[in-house]
Amino acid sequence: MADEVTERQLRSLLEAQTALRKRAEEVARQARAALERVAEALCPEAVDRARQVNPSGLASLTPDDLAALIIREVGSRLRRLEVAGAAGQSLEGALAEARAQADRLREEVAALRRELASERAARQAAETRAAVLERMAERSVAPAAPPPPSPPPPTLPFPSPTPSPTADADEERPPASPAPEVAVRPELLPAWMQEWMATKFFDRDRAALWVLGSTGVARRMDASALVAQAFGVEPGSGSVSRTFDRLRKLELVEVVEAQTVDERGSATWHLYRLSQKGEDAFRLLFGQDPAPSQTTRLLNRHKSPEHVLLILAAADLFTAAGWKADPLPDPVPLPDGSRYEPDLVVVGETETLFVECERATLKNDAERSAKWRRCYEATRGDICIVVPDAKALEAIRSEVLFWLNAQGLRKFRLRMTALASATPQNLWSYVREQE
Repeated sequence: MADEVTERQLRSLLEAQTALRKRAEEVARQARAALERVAEALCPEAVDRARQVNPSGLASLTPDDLAALIIREVGSRLRRLEVAGAAGQSLEGALAEARAQADRLREEVAALRRELASERAARQAAETRAAVLERMAERSVAPAAPPPPSPPPPTLPFPSPTPSPTADADEERPPASPAPEVAVRPELLPAWMQEWMATKFFDRDRAALWVLGSTGVARRMDASALVAQAFGVEPGSGSVSRTFDRLRKLELVEVVEAQTVDERGSATWHLYRLSQKGEDAFRLLFGQDPAPSQTTRLLNRHKSPEHVLLILAAADLFTAAGWKADPLPDPVPLPDGSRYEPDLVVVGETETLFVECERATLKNDAERSAKWRRCYEATRGDICIVVPDAKALEAIRSEVLFWLNAQGLRKFRLRMTALASATPQNLWSYVREQE
């Protein structure tokens, strides 16, 4: 009996020991899992480094090693914070400084990228200019030969007319001629042009460059219409816009922005012209000089792109009304030796008008007085003015009438047009004639 009692006691002790061991193992497992969670939360960089060293990661560390890692990493962070605090720098301050440094680094990288892009563009422009000069030198020493036939450039009116409500659009706008074949062997072109020619978009880019360069067209809307004709698509097509974007990124086309504000609201308009690089690329591709840029010629005459846009819009209106409009007229000599330079000359069936295009902006009184004197003498008192809207009409009308009265000029005819409300059928918004 004693042996049986002893056996039962030993078995109970063994079972209790086994249960205690299992419980201890479970506690150890839970404690290790907790340590791993603490490590991942407080020192994720160290955890990543451990995984890089051994694919099993934290599992390769003993609990003591894992605890030591946590103590080491957290202690290092606390010491850094103590140093920052000793320097009078809060945690928020340290974070703000780190963010500011990151912003400075981003700005430096952006500046370096811009500098690199600028240097690349300058190098490409220089290579293109050198290639043009080489071709010119070759032609100057080579025997004269008849140039290969190429389609004539489109005879675009200046500026392109806006079709009148009763006119057929195809009759108003002549079709653009197709771009000639490339005039130079590809291997003689600069490296960037050879890379460009290898792209799938080159044919469309070349066609658009031909239209812009052969017409010298100024406004984007006119250029879009002509390029769309060349592509056989609608003017608002995305393929046209994407082509212009590519030419801009290649720095072949310059864009001049103009901001207009009138009673209809504000709008941003774009004037196009070939860059120097674009003009040289045109010469290399087509073997001829581009047409004079309407944008450049008009900006050389007038103070702002907004004034240029007003003149072109006025020309559109008169063209739609059946007049022939010239926004680059010759100066008119005056008896005292000075010259009158109208913004626009329009020719109708029975009369020719010198037209001023005016915006309601700040003016120099002395310059304005001299301007209206020249206008009065050249037109013999037949003053024609185009303004953007009714507000500008009121301001300019008051200015002109005040000047006429101050000069004692009783005989005149003043005709004014506000583009916001005028139509080809109702051209003049205000007329006053005095004998």
